[in-house]
Formats: sequence, structure tokens, C-alpha cells
Amino acid sequence: MQASEYKTSLQLARKIIAAVSREKQDVLAAAYERYMCFSGVHDPEPGVNHVAEDRTQFPHLLMYAENGDPLLSDERCADFMVAVSGLPREWCLAWDEVAFAEEHGEDFVENQTKRQESNRLETEIATALGN
Repeated sequence: MQASEYKTSLQLARKIIAAVSREKQDVLAAAYERYMCFSGVHDPEPGVNHVAEDRTQFPHLLMYAENGDPLLSDERCADFMVAVSGLPREWCLAWDEVAFAEEHGEDFVENQTKRQESNRLETEIATALGN
């Protein structure tokens, strides 16, 4: 995804969330946090731990990299959030998008693209110099 596409997508997600009632936003926030605990990104709060039952009920939505880090996906997150909240998929996808931007910054995609280009150039230079 290009940086401009990401920013457009983020703007749309913010509009969707702005149209959702505060009560439903609270439900979205809880479902998102539950996914983060389910996937192992966050530790669950004592007394609100659904991890064991969620992992039994939704094993197809839980994936890990070879190094053991959780592999998150917008699609799996939305599937999980819909299942536990009963709210529309469009809202869940929008919530995930906005939460990602809040955590990683709106420039995340642009910075990733710059980092990849920088790595590519370093490799080209090293190859040209025979390193």
C-alpha cells in the first residue's frame, strides 16, 4: 500500500468511527483489546481474561511467526472483533485501522517505504563495491 492510499484509508476509517455511537465505540475498544490479548500482544487484565476460551473457540485466527512473535492481520482482527462484539465488519476494520495509526503513527507506511528503499540502496552500493 502506498502512503497516499494509507492516508486515504485512514481518513475513511476515522469518518466511520466518528459516526459510531460512543457506546458502540466502547464495545469496539473492548473487542480490539480482547484481540490483542488473544494474539499475545497484550497481557489480559486480571478478572477479564478470555484468552483460553478465545483460543479454543477461534484457533484459526491465531498465528505466530517462526520466532514466536504474533502475526497480526487486519482481516483476522476484524473477524475476531465481529465474532465477540456482533458489530459490523466495516466498523471493526475501521477501528483496527485507527488503533494502528494511533500506536504506530500516521507516517508508518511512508517510513516503511523509505526504510525499504534505503535498505535496497545499501545493498546495491555494497554489491557495487564488492562487499
